[in-house]
Parts: sequence; structure tokens; C-alpha cells
Amino acid sequence: MNGQGQHHSQAYQQYQQNQQSQGQQAQNQQPQIQGQASKQSFSVNVPLPDFEMHPAVTTMGRITDIVNEGMVTKYGDTFHSVYFEITCASPHVSVRETDGLPHSIRRYTKVSGHPESNFYKIRKAVLGRDLKSEEIVDFNTEDYMGKLVNYTVVHQVKTDGSGQEYAKVDSVTELTVDQVAAMQQQEAQQQAQHQQQPPVEQPAQQESHVHPDSTGGDDFPF
Repeated sequence: MNGQGQHHSQAYQQYQQNQQSQGQQAQNQQPQIQGQASKQSFSVNVPLPDFEMHPAVTTMGRITDIVNEGMVTKYGDTFHSVYFEITCASPHVSVRETDGLPHSIRRYTKVSGHPESNFYKIRKAVLGRDLKSEEIVDFNTEDYMGKLVNYTVVHQVKTDGSGQEYAKVDSVTELTVDQVAAMQQQEAQQQAQHQQQPPVEQPAQQESHVHPDSTGGDDFPF
């Protein structure tokens, strides 16, 4: 081998050594991963989310709760807030997958006697008529609990840029004439079935063996 070839061979060996040295340095700089992945297969139960959004639908619901939030500050305004919880009462709407119960949703309102306020409109829808003068200024939850209404739920996207969708009560209206007639017919049928059922025999009352004098002189058992 002449001097020029020997020089090239030495240069190539030096190049290989430099590459190995750089590779070792790069490997030393990489994060070290501790442990080893298991090769055994496994399964795990993944829990469903607790919250399920109410479907977008127009249907019939029942007022199942009324909560007085008191004075709150929202959207730069301080006001008295009351919300009505409406639970779906229609068998045609799917139930929640997590527990099999009907969907429910809250209608938040600002307490107001103005006819165009949501608070006034939902009270009017529940009663099925306009409010009397004394009812406008006197709100009693007993007049509304358990009552049926029609309500519409819509889905909207939050404006905070998150892209998250949420359900909102768009409107609450009174039952139609046909709905009221159907409910009255159903109640009459249920009452007729109840009357046709044979009376339940009550167990015979056992005589008391307590001496009258020990019960203050009364002649009937306590």
C-alpha cells in the first residue's frame, strides 16, 4: 500500500471512531426509561361519565325541584335567582345510560314580576293560565311542585373558545288541550281499575291482655 492509500485508510478509521463517539454521547444525553412494559394482557372496567347531557328535544316534563339561590352575581348583574328542575316525563325520550333514570335539567330564572321574564313565563306555563295580581307578588313553591309542562331543550356551544357543547332550556310552555284531556282520561282509567280491585283484608286486631288499671283506667289497648 502506498503512502496515499495508507493515509486514506487512517482517515477512514478516524472517521468511524468519531461517529461512534458522537453516537455514544447522543445516547447518554437521551432520557433513561426505567422499567419494562408487561407482556401480559389485561382488561379494566372504564367508568362512564357521571354527567349526561339532556337530549335536544321538545317533550313533556315534571317540576321536581325548586331551589332558592338567593342573591347571586352573574354576567355583571346582581339579582335574586331561583331555578326550576324539570324531569322528563315522556316515555318516548331515552333515559340516562348511567343509571336508567329520566333526564333532568335546570331552568335558571331571575325573580321578576315582569310578564316577559322567564320567571313569570314558567309560572304561567305551570298554572296553565295568567297569574292573578296576588300571585305575581307572592310565590309559593307548593303551587308548582310536581306539575307538568312542555319544555324544549337545545344544544349550544360555549363562547369561551373551548368548543364544549351544553344543553339549555329554550322555552317552557303549558300543556295543550289534548294533553290535558289525555291525562284526565288516564287518571279516570286508573281510578276505575283501583275501584275494581278487591278490598284488601285487614288482619284481625288482637285483644289486649293489659289490665285496664295498668293503662290509666282506659278500656282499649294502646
